[in-house]
Amino acid sequence: MSRKTILQTAIFFILVPVSFSQAIAQQSRAVKGNLLVEVRRTSIDPLIVLPVRTRAPNRSINGTNNNISSSSKTNWGAAGITLYREMPSQYGASDPSGAIGGVNRPSPRAISNAVIDEPITQFNRLHLSTLVYQWGQFLDHDMSATPTGATEYVPIPLPTTEKIFTEAIPFYRSDFQLTTDSRGSKVRQQLNMITSFIDGSNVYGSDSKRATWLRTMKNGKMKGIDQPARSTWAEGFLSGLSHLKTIFCGYKL
Repeated sequence: MSRKTILQTAIFFILVPVSFSQAIAQQSRAVKGNLLVEVRRTSIDPLIVLPVRTRAPNRSINGTNNNISSSSKTNWGAAGITLYREMPSQYGASDPSGAIGGVNRPSPRAISNAVIDEPITQFNRLHLSTLVYQWGQFLDHDMSATPTGATEYVPIPLPTTEKIFTEAIPFYRSDFQLTTDSRGSKVRQQLNMITSFIDGSNVYGSDSKRATWLRTMKNGKMKGIDQPARSTWAEGFLSGLSHLKTIFCGYKL
Protein backbone atom coordinates (compact mmCIF):
# COMPACT_ATOMS: atom_id res chain seq x y z
CA MET A 1 0.00 0.00 0.00
CA SER A 2 1.45 3.38 -1.07
CA ARG A 3 2.12 6.21 1.36
CA LYS A 4 -0.57 8.31 -0.37
CA THR A 5 -3.17 5.59 0.07
CA ILE A 6 -2.30 5.19 3.75
CA LEU A 7 -2.64 8.94 4.30
CA GLN A 8 -6.01 9.07 2.54
CA THR A 9 -7.27 6.14 4.62
CA ALA A 10 -6.15 7.79 7.86
CA ILE A 11 -7.89 11.06 6.98
CA PHE A 12 -11.06 9.13 6.12
CA PHE A 13 -11.25 7.40 9.50
CA ILE A 14 -10.52 10.66 11.32
CA LEU A 15 -13.13 12.80 9.56
CA VAL A 16 -16.04 10.43 8.84
CA PRO A 17 -17.34 10.41 12.43
CA VAL A 18 -17.04 14.20 12.77
CA SER A 19 -20.57 15.15 11.70
CA PHE A 20 -22.19 12.58 13.98
CA SER A 21 -19.93 13.55 16.86
CA GLN A 22 -20.61 17.25 16.41
CA ALA A 23 -24.39 16.73 16.37
CA ILE A 24 -24.34 14.85 19.66
CA ALA A 25 -21.93 17.32 21.27
CA GLN A 26 -24.01 20.27 20.07
CA GLN A 27 -27.19 18.90 21.59
CA SER A 28 -25.40 18.20 24.85
CA ARG A 29 -23.98 21.73 25.06
CA ALA A 30 -27.37 23.26 24.33
CA VAL A 31 -28.86 21.53 27.34
CA LYS A 32 -26.06 22.94 29.47
CA GLY A 33 -26.63 26.44 28.08
CA ASN A 34 -23.27 26.62 26.34
CA LEU A 35 -24.05 25.87 22.72
CA LEU A 36 -22.09 28.55 20.96
CA VAL A 37 -18.33 29.00 21.23
CA GLU A 38 -17.70 32.34 22.89
CA VAL A 39 -14.78 34.54 21.93
CA ARG A 40 -14.14 37.08 24.66
CA ARG A 41 -12.39 40.37 24.06
CA THR A 42 -8.73 40.05 24.95
CA SER A 43 -5.92 42.52 25.41
CA ILE A 44 -4.11 43.39 22.21
CA ASP A 45 -0.84 45.05 21.34
CA PRO A 46 -0.91 48.82 20.78
CA LEU A 47 -1.46 49.69 17.11
CA ILE A 48 1.92 51.27 16.39
CA VAL A 49 2.08 53.15 13.10
CA LEU A 50 5.46 53.21 11.37
CA PRO A 51 6.49 56.01 9.01
CA VAL A 52 4.93 55.53 5.59
CA ARG A 53 6.97 53.35 3.20
CA THR A 54 9.06 51.88 6.02
CA ARG A 55 8.94 48.10 5.77
CA ALA A 56 9.76 46.22 8.98
CA PRO A 57 12.09 43.21 8.56
CA ASN A 58 9.36 40.91 9.97
CA ARG A 59 5.60 41.10 9.76
CA SER A 60 3.91 42.32 12.95
CA ILE A 61 1.92 39.74 14.91
CA ASN A 62 -1.04 42.13 15.28
CA GLY A 63 -1.26 42.80 11.53
CA THR A 64 -0.24 46.47 11.55
CA ASN A 65 1.91 48.06 8.84
CA ASN A 66 1.22 45.41 6.22
CA ASN A 67 -0.13 48.15 3.97
CA ILE A 68 2.26 51.10 3.95
CA SER A 69 1.04 52.78 0.76
CA SER A 70 -0.59 55.47 2.90
CA SER A 71 -0.53 56.49 6.57
CA SER A 72 -4.31 55.97 6.66
CA LYS A 73 -3.95 52.30 5.67
CA THR A 74 -1.27 51.05 8.06
CA ASN A 75 -3.89 49.55 10.39
CA TRP A 76 -5.85 47.79 7.65
CA GLY A 77 -6.34 44.16 8.61
CA ALA A 78 -4.93 44.64 12.11
CA ALA A 79 -6.33 42.94 15.20
CA GLY A 80 -8.59 44.99 17.44
CA ILE A 81 -10.15 47.24 14.81
CA THR A 82 -13.79 47.32 13.69
CA LEU A 83 -14.93 45.06 10.89
CA TYR A 84 -15.36 46.69 7.49
CA ARG A 85 -18.95 47.01 6.22
CA GLU A 86 -19.81 46.43 2.59
CA MET A 87 -23.26 47.96 3.28
CA PRO A 88 -24.62 50.34 5.93
CA SER A 89 -25.91 48.81 9.16
CA GLN A 90 -29.65 48.17 9.48
CA TYR A 91 -30.48 48.06 13.17
CA GLY A 92 -34.01 48.03 14.59
CA ALA A 93 -36.33 51.05 14.48
CA SER A 94 -36.50 51.23 18.28
CA ASP A 95 -32.81 52.18 18.40
CA PRO A 96 -31.13 52.78 15.01
CA SER A 97 -27.74 52.81 16.71
CA GLY A 98 -27.89 49.19 17.84
CA ALA A 99 -31.28 47.52 18.34
CA ILE A 100 -31.77 44.08 16.79
CA GLY A 101 -33.35 44.37 13.34
CA GLY A 102 -35.64 41.98 11.52
CA VAL A 103 -37.81 41.05 14.49
CA ASN A 104 -40.52 39.88 12.09
CA ARG A 105 -38.19 37.67 10.07
CA PRO A 106 -38.01 33.88 10.51
CA SER A 107 -35.90 32.51 13.34
CA PRO A 108 -32.22 31.95 12.38
CA ARG A 109 -32.76 28.32 13.36
CA ALA A 110 -35.67 28.03 10.89
CA ILE A 111 -33.48 29.46 8.11
CA SER A 112 -30.63 27.13 9.04
CA ASN A 113 -32.91 24.09 8.97
CA ALA A 114 -34.27 25.07 5.55
CA VAL A 115 -30.85 25.69 4.00
CA ILE A 116 -29.15 22.61 5.45
CA ASP A 117 -32.09 20.25 4.96
CA GLU A 118 -30.95 17.14 3.07
CA PRO A 119 -33.44 14.28 3.44
CA ILE A 120 -31.44 12.26 0.92
CA THR A 121 -27.66 12.34 1.02
CA GLN A 122 -26.27 14.28 -1.92
CA PHE A 123 -22.70 13.34 -2.74
CA ASN A 124 -20.41 15.99 -4.15
CA ARG A 125 -20.13 15.63 -7.91
CA LEU A 126 -16.42 16.44 -7.71
CA HIS A 127 -15.97 13.75 -5.02
CA LEU A 128 -14.77 16.31 -2.48
CA SER A 129 -14.62 15.23 1.16
CA THR A 130 -15.79 17.08 4.25
CA LEU A 131 -12.20 18.25 4.69
CA VAL A 132 -12.85 20.84 1.97
CA TYR A 133 -15.56 22.73 3.87
CA GLN A 134 -13.64 22.30 7.12
CA TRP A 135 -10.63 23.93 5.47
CA GLY A 136 -12.91 26.78 4.36
CA GLN A 137 -14.15 27.17 7.93
CA PHE A 138 -10.56 27.14 9.16
CA LEU A 139 -9.70 30.01 6.78
CA ASP A 140 -12.79 31.89 7.95
CA HIS A 141 -11.57 31.56 11.54
CA ASP A 142 -8.18 32.88 10.41
CA MET A 143 -9.70 36.12 9.10
CA SER A 144 -12.21 37.14 11.74
CA ALA A 145 -13.12 36.47 15.37
CA THR A 146 -15.79 38.73 16.81
CA PRO A 147 -15.82 38.78 20.63
CA THR A 148 -19.01 37.67 22.37
CA GLY A 149 -20.70 40.10 24.72
CA ALA A 150 -21.87 39.18 28.21
CA THR A 151 -24.89 41.41 28.82
CA GLU A 152 -27.30 41.17 25.87
CA TYR A 153 -28.80 37.69 26.09
CA VAL A 154 -31.03 36.97 23.07
CA PRO A 155 -31.81 33.22 22.85
CA ILE A 156 -32.68 31.94 19.39
CA PRO A 157 -36.30 30.70 19.25
CA LEU A 158 -37.06 27.29 17.78
CA PRO A 159 -39.45 26.75 14.85
CA THR A 160 -42.45 24.50 15.37
CA THR A 161 -40.81 21.91 13.10
CA GLU A 162 -37.65 21.64 15.22
CA LYS A 163 -36.52 18.01 15.65
CA ILE A 164 -33.27 18.26 17.63
CA PHE A 165 -33.45 20.97 20.27
CA THR A 166 -36.14 21.21 22.92
CA GLU A 167 -35.48 24.73 24.20
CA ALA A 168 -34.29 28.06 22.81
CA ILE A 169 -30.65 28.11 21.72
CA PRO A 170 -28.49 30.24 24.07
CA PHE A 171 -27.02 33.30 22.36
CA TYR A 172 -25.35 36.55 23.43
CA ARG A 173 -24.96 39.49 21.08
CA SER A 174 -21.46 40.42 19.97
CA ASP A 175 -19.28 42.84 21.84
CA PHE A 176 -19.06 46.18 20.05
CA GLN A 177 -17.59 49.64 19.83
CA LEU A 178 -19.68 52.79 19.37
CA THR A 179 -18.54 54.92 16.46
CA THR A 180 -19.88 58.00 14.68
CA ASP A 181 -21.26 57.58 11.17
CA SER A 182 -21.23 60.08 8.32
CA ARG A 183 -24.42 61.71 9.65
CA GLY A 184 -22.96 62.26 13.11
CA SER A 185 -25.05 59.52 14.72
CA LYS A 186 -23.69 56.92 17.10
CA VAL A 187 -23.77 53.36 15.78
CA ARG A 188 -22.34 50.11 17.10
CA GLN A 189 -19.61 48.40 15.11
CA GLN A 190 -18.38 44.85 15.69
CA LEU A 191 -14.71 44.16 16.35
CA ASN A 192 -12.20 41.74 14.91
CA MET A 193 -9.90 40.35 17.59
CA ILE A 194 -7.47 38.67 15.18
CA THR A 195 -5.79 39.84 11.99
CA SER A 196 -7.74 39.58 8.76
CA PHE A 197 -4.70 38.18 6.97
CA ILE A 198 -4.31 34.45 6.32
CA ASP A 199 -1.42 34.11 8.72
CA GLY A 200 -2.43 31.34 11.13
CA SER A 201 -3.50 33.88 13.76
CA ASN A 202 -6.31 31.55 14.86
CA VAL A 203 -3.57 29.14 15.93
CA TYR A 204 -0.63 31.35 16.88
CA GLY A 205 -2.44 34.42 18.23
CA SER A 206 -2.56 38.09 17.20
CA ASP A 207 -0.83 39.70 20.17
CA SER A 208 2.47 39.18 21.94
CA LYS A 209 0.88 38.14 25.26
CA ARG A 210 -1.11 35.27 23.75
CA ALA A 211 1.76 34.27 21.45
CA THR A 212 4.07 33.97 24.46
CA TRP A 213 1.51 32.02 26.47
CA LEU A 214 1.02 29.51 23.65
CA ARG A 215 4.71 28.65 23.41
CA THR A 216 6.88 26.43 25.59
CA MET A 217 9.96 28.51 24.75
CA LYS A 218 11.83 25.24 24.25
CA ASN A 219 13.03 24.00 20.86
CA GLY A 220 10.48 26.16 19.06
CA LYS A 221 7.54 24.07 20.28
CA MET A 222 4.01 25.11 21.19
CA LYS A 223 2.08 23.93 24.21
CA GLY A 224 -0.22 20.94 23.85
CA ILE A 225 -3.00 19.31 25.87
CA ASP A 226 -3.24 15.62 26.71
CA GLN A 227 -6.76 14.55 25.83
CA PRO A 228 -8.45 12.62 28.67
CA ALA A 229 -10.31 9.38 28.07
CA ARG A 230 -13.86 9.91 26.79
CA SER A 231 -16.94 8.21 28.17
CA THR A 232 -18.53 7.45 24.80
CA TRP A 233 -17.36 6.62 21.31
CA ALA A 234 -18.74 9.88 19.85
CA GLU A 235 -17.06 12.04 22.49
CA GLY A 236 -13.73 10.41 21.68
CA PHE A 237 -13.41 12.27 18.39
CA LEU A 238 -12.32 15.88 18.07
CA SER A 239 -13.87 18.13 15.48
CA GLY A 240 -12.28 18.54 12.05
CA LEU A 241 -11.30 22.11 12.91
CA SER A 242 -9.46 20.96 16.00
CA HIS A 243 -7.54 18.46 13.89
CA LEU A 244 -6.50 21.15 11.43
CA LYS A 245 -5.35 23.51 14.18
CA THR A 246 -3.46 20.67 15.85
CA ILE A 247 -1.67 19.94 12.58
CA PHE A 248 -0.57 23.57 12.29
CA CYS A 249 0.73 23.52 15.85
CA GLY A 250 3.32 21.01 14.69
CA TYR A 251 4.73 23.21 11.93
CA LYS A 252 6.43 26.57 11.81
CA LEU A 253 4.77 28.80 9.23
